Amino acid sequence: MDDRSVVRLGLLLLSVCASSAEAAELAVRGQVWFPMLDGDAQVSEGPIQGTEVDLEDDLGVDTSEIAPGADIVVRFLNRNTFFFSYWRAGFEGDKILEQTIIVGDKVYPVASRVKTELDFDVFEVGYRFDVIRTDPVSAGLFLDVETFLLHAKIEDTTGFASEEEDLPIPIPTVGAAVDAKIIPEWLSVKARINGMGFDAGDIEATFLDVSGEAELHLTDNIGAFAGYRFMMLDGEGEADDEELALDVTLQGAFVGAGLRF
Repeated sequence: MDDRSVVRLGLLLLSVCASSAEAAELAVRGQVWFPMLDGDAQVSEGPIQGTEVDLEDDLGVDTSEIAPGADIVVRFLNRNTFFFSYWRAGFEGDKILEQTIIVGDKVYPVASRVKTELDFDVFEVGYRFDVIRTDPVSAGLFLDVETFLLHAKIEDTTGFASEEEDLPIPIPTVGAAVDAKIIPEWLSVKARINGMGFDAGDIEATFLDVSGEAELHLTDNIGAFAGYRFMMLDGEGEADDEELALDVTLQGAFVGAGLRF
């Protein structure tokens, strides 16, 4: 290869790298979700069938919560996107029981005072490919895994009975998303839906996640957004010879801000 060929090859590589860099985009966002919780839970152990309890009515769980979260989005080669997100929420209850309940192998008699904890740590990682990619509108399909790390605890205030469970539930999903610029350079909207029925080993779950938002572009690199999210998880799993069944919905508004590079 002569010197001219080396120079031409070098210029070509520089051109490809420059084009890839121009096509790449990084977004980092922080947000706060205000979900309302509704659902029931059941913990059984061996032949002992646990009581199915309503989290709010039976255990006095406060169903409103502030859930912080963060997103990282990397778009490259025009149509491809990798994304990662995390959020967490913790719900607590304190109530004098109106009925006797069984949780695992523990009995909590009527009129006893119990305290309850239900914590979610949720990680999501996925890949999206835009089938449609124009200046005002992009729409695509994505694959992701949303992993719920559940922590549940119930104890009476006398210390006589206590039950605690930690259960990871990884859920692979498929979804669709659309982004549209309503007012170029100023206002855009986004919507997405994903879900899946999942059954593998000791974990079985049905999951649905739907959200929509509007974003105001304050500058070329800074934006503020607000939206609404609905999430449903109906899952069962085994850990430490106990079986946990959880059927919950979380829904509420969210607000946040982000940077684009």
